[in-house]
Order: sequence, then structure tokens, then C-alpha cells
Amino acid sequence: MSHDTAALLHLATSTAAQAAALIVDGLSRARTLVDTKTTGTDMVTEMDKASEALILGRLTNERPDDAVLGEEGT
Repeated sequence: MSHDTAALLHLATSTAAQAAALIVDGLSRARTLVDTKTTGTDMVTEMDKASEALILGRLTNERPDDAVLGEEGT
């Protein structure tokens, strides 16, 4: 594995772990519906938006020249 590939893998796994911890912590609280997307059954929760913001912030900080496409509106 090249150095760049190893660094990308570390960034991906550590960022995913941070987002997972945020979501697990949020499960102990009420799941608040923030919004709906294309239909009334396509819900977006507070934790969906918070985890995406965490991931986007980390990727933007570590890889400022890379583009990011997110599910919840990034």
C-alpha cells in the first residue's frame, strides 16, 4: 500500500469512527425529525445532518482540494 493510500485509509476509518461515535451518542436522545427530502417518508434527522457535517469538516480540513458529495445536502 502506498503512503498516500495508507493515509487516505486512515483518514476514512478515523473519520467514520468519529461519525459513528456521534451517532451512537445521539441514539440515547430523542430522534428529532429535522426535515424531509423528496417525499414525506424520506426523513433527515438531526444526527444525519450532524454526522455529515462532522465528516465534511474533517475531509475539508484534511483534503481541502478534494470535492465532496454528501447525501444530506453537501
